[in-house]
Amino acid sequence: MALRHLYMRDYSTQNKRMVGCLAVDINRETNEVRYAFSVCSPLDVFQKDLAKRIAFSKLKSDKSSTVMQGNVPKTGHEITKWIMQDIVAKNEVQTKGVKRSVIGCTAAKDWLRYSEQQERTHEVSMSGN
Repeated sequence: MALRHLYMRDYSTQNKRMVGCLAVDINRETNEVRYAFSVCSPLDVFQKDLAKRIAFSKLKSDKSSTVMQGNVPKTGHEITKWIMQDIVAKNEVQTKGVKRSVIGCTAAKDWLRYSEQQERTHEVSMSGN
């Protein structure tokens, strides 16, 4: 198992302010990735330690964490991409009786867009050599 975390950001702000924390547990032996995230209300002041503590607390809870099974990608970036796509898929549409996080969904979409832009920029700079 490998525990990791990363801070979720609002890429629409100039300083890409932090809005949450994503906690991840990777188990390559069982081909599972478990994740949970916390997000901060726009009315609150973001606190890194609190966000991290909440995310890891949720990760330990079967009710608050999500388990993804399948071939776990090899790189951390690809694992994060897989998780962000899952967050978007599970939080984009409101359904009866299912809690969703608009802030978490937006942060995941922003991460995916930003990551895609960085990949395209990298490809262009590599093709110019």
